[in-house]
Amino acid sequence: MESKVWGYCRCSTNESKQDVKYQIDALIDKGVDISNIRYEYISGRKEHRPGLDALLEEMNEGDTLIVTDITRLCRNTKVLCEIIDLIIAKKFRLIVGSIDIDCRNGSLDPMIEGMLKINAVFGEMEAKLKIHQIHLGLATAVKAGKKLGRPKSTYDDIPKVFMQYYPKYKNGTLNKMAFARVTQLSYPTIYKYLDIVENA
Repeated sequence: MESKVWGYCRCSTNESKQDVKYQIDALIDKGVDISNIRYEYISGRKEHRPGLDALLEEMNEGDTLIVTDITRLCRNTKVLCEIIDLIIAKKFRLIVGSIDIDCRNGSLDPMIEGMLKINAVFGEMEAKLKIHQIHLGLATAVKAGKKLGRPKSTYDDIPKVFMQYYPKYKNGTLNKMAFARVTQLSYPTIYKYLDIVENA
């Protein structure tokens, strides 16, 4: 069986700032066929990621897995050690950024293994620091008497363009999708404003 080259992408959320598209583009530039790229939106600190687990199960001996950097593969040193053991046992090749971890002969260079684990430790530490900073910021805001979360929208917050087209929605000329399109407001925003207007 001919060996395959696979790609894996991961982001914590599907917000535009964390979209996987740039990772997919980078993997395609490295020669990975788009049909062999798998992605998921899940925290890198999770011990089990269904997308990655399924991909590693699908791969065969001699296959190559490419990820853009170690933090996309995981932010958990324990999980990385388990992945390393797996790629050695299954004789995979793993390329993480510029680091080539070729285990197709059933072994791994100790220097490369050390580099990987050091990178994983820093990735995990970075994630923990971000969480710690968020908690500190929230605690400071609460002490200062600030209310957390987005302020609730009121009738006065509804834009004029919504009110301009609202009668057409009410008389059935526009459905919700068309209403969102002509006002250039998102579908959830249309629902939110309709709730405000109809319960005012």
